[in-house]
Amino acid sequence: MMRLRSMDVNFQCTDADKKIIVDTSERNGGTGQHVQPFELMEAAVAACMNITARARAGIKLSDVQTTVRMNWSEEGKLIFEYDYSFQGNLDDKTQDMIGDAINGCMMRKLLTHREIEFKKIEMK
Repeated sequence: MMRLRSMDVNFQCTDADKKIIVDTSERNGGTGQHVQPFELMEAAVAACMNITARARAGIKLSDVQTTVRMNWSEEGKLIFEYDYSFQGNLDDKTQDMIGDAINGCMMRKLLTHREIEFKKIEMK
């Protein structure tokens, strides 16, 4: 569970430990200095892909980089565009296994294989 609390600065909010500060663009009344909500979604998917690749590789991977961008250009559709890279000379079988792991990350499964709804409940 993630709980965010509003801050004194226009439209900013943070978690209890102040590890994350969420903002919006200057155009939308924020400062534009911190991560924005859509960037958090991109970061969550990129992090999941990165962690999954390293966890399932079976070998130590170095400098794994995953990039995710949300593309809204098609009417009524959201496309998560992604790319990944890592250091080292890996054989084709290992590279394919890493690609399969990235494609099977839990965030991707969550966003593509589940019906998603929002339901207000009281949380303590």
